[in-house]
Amino acid sequence: MGLKQVKTGVLKGASYGVALLLGGCGVMGSGPKMLRDRRPEYNAAVVSSEERQLLENLVRLRYCDNITSLDIASLSHSGLFSMDGKGELDSGFLSDLSHIDKKIKATLGGSMNGASSMNLTPPSGGDYIKKYLTPIQFSAVSALIQGGWSVDRVFNLCVERVNDLYNATEADGPTPEKVPSYKPFQAFTRILNEADDNRLLEFGSKPDYNFSGMYLYLNEPKLEERIRRASVETKSYYSGLKARIRELKQLAGLSEKASLFKLNDDFVADKGASSLVIQCRTLLGIMFYLSQNVDVPQEHKDRGLVGVTQDVAGEEFDWSDVCKYFSVQCSKYRPKNAYVSCRYRGQYFYIADDDRESKMTFMLVMQLRKLQTSNYKSNTPLLLLN
Repeated sequence: MGLKQVKTGVLKGASYGVALLLGGCGVMGSGPKMLRDRRPEYNAAVVSSEERQLLENLVRLRYCDNITSLDIASLSHSGLFSMDGKGELDSGFLSDLSHIDKKIKATLGGSMNGASSMNLTPPSGGDYIKKYLTPIQFSAVSALIQGGWSVDRVFNLCVERVNDLYNATEADGPTPEKVPSYKPFQAFTRILNEADDNRLLEFGSKPDYNFSGMYLYLNEPKLEERIRRASVETKSYYSGLKARIRELKQLAGLSEKASLFKLNDDFVADKGASSLVIQCRTLLGIMFYLSQNVDVPQEHKDRGLVGVTQDVAGEEFDWSDVCKYFSVQCSKYRPKNAYVSCRYRGQYFYIADDDRESKMTFMLVMQLRKLQTSNYKSNTPLLLLN
């Protein structure tokens, strides 16, 4: 290699090194950039951990194992990345190219400083009772329906009894041995849901009516008006809906002539043909209810690790008929299509990503969980069916 080529190469290398050294002091990962990059990551991590925690607790209840939950009280993060550099260049290096390898000295340094802190709090004492053992307020149930959730889904999940209609109340604890009563209750909620789909079910205050509780108002004259104005094709449907509303009253033991029914929770003092006595589930009862439809390996059933409900013929009862909007699958291997999953007792339990019904119910339980830990209060509305 000639002297000119060596000199040119040295000059290029020196220029690159000097440029690097001159720009060597910088700070990255702070301010708006950190907010943009880190906040979505933390948000996704918090949501994922809460979902996995809830799913694992449902699986634990299926096995009658104790559960707990850790709430994130606070989460903070600070981070700083810095780079600095310095170099020394002998000004006489060009005059003695035989020693150029010894004439250039450069040092680069970098450091990253960061800190994350997270406070987790388990519920205890009064917090545990409020969160898990206090029944869901019916005002919260009505608010969820007003917020767009279907009557059928909310009632089947949150309400365990209306008058003498029982919604698998035995499912609010460990897996029962016998099939619970639930079909008349589901027929009742299907009719309410149909009325809501037809915009006949409304929540609100009844004008000029002084009340201290909540009421269910059935305004059938509006339905009669629809029947009178309906075409030949739709008149049959609306007439059938009118008959189903009468069936709703019969199922709940209500007077067919009455239209205003008081809602309360006293099954002894307030029962009658003009009252709807409603008992809501606790959050723990809801979780037990959903855990009944967690699939488990046959081997675990044979070993007695989980309870098995049997019908009158001695056959295993299918809980999907009760928990029709929720199911958890299990697999020996890690599922590829899981929305959320957890590993427990050597199995993967998961909700499939394409199981939209289960995902919606799972989301609803997450909302109820937050409601139970808040100081939610609501004015007592009327339930209008008109």
